[in-house]
Amino acid sequence: MFIDISEMLTKAYNSIIIKAVNDTAGLAGLVLTLFVFGAYFRITHLDLLAFFTIIKAEAIKKAMSEVRRLQAIRQVADALNIRNGPFTIKTLALFL
Repeated sequence: MFIDISEMLTKAYNSIIIKAVNDTAGLAGLVLTLFVFGAYFRITHLDLLAFFTIIKAEAIKKAMSEVRRLQAIRQVADALNIRNGPFTIKTLALFL
């Protein structure tokens, strides 16, 4: 029986990314995964022989940075929409 490591790593990355996104509480909320995996990163430095643990920790770091980047983009877009207000020119031509 042959196990494809790249396929196994891809599945691990995907499951960790989905967990990180699912644990995000709203756009301005706390990211609960950071609390859960805050100690997780320290464990990887203590146990250098745990290859998959290190790979999982790196995948979590990358996923969380991507989630933070997307959240920042969304916050900027929301702030610009609030600042610019609704576009009301088209409503002036409507019949009342």
